[in-house]
Amino acid sequence: MNIKNLLHFKKAPKPVYSSEHGSLRERLTEDVYIGWTIIMAVSFIVTVVLMAYAGWLFYLINSDGIASPQASAAVEVKAGFDQKGLESLIASFGAKVQTTSALLRGYDGPTDPSL
Repeated sequence: MNIKNLLHFKKAPKPVYSSEHGSLRERLTEDVYIGWTIIMAVSFIVTVVLMAYAGWLFYLINSDGIASPQASAAVEVKAGFDQKGLESLIASFGAKVQTTSALLRGYDGPTDPSL
């Protein structure tokens, strides 16, 4: 082994995050690992916060902290009903049934003589 081969085993360069490499902005533009580290850390924090919020909502719903729509939508029903309103509703549904059946049958008008 000669001296030239030993020169390859130099001391490792200082890491990128040392203060000799400049400001954070310069380090972000030069080293992709810092950018990916920041992206992964922020993604992890956002995921943990969203999961904690979902767990908190799950707890509130199951402990009746939030009322369900079925419990809060109680509607009073009148003792009687309007006979004329019922008849007009039945007539409007009958017209809808006729229109729908006519559409399902297809076109009933005169045929085109040019065909």
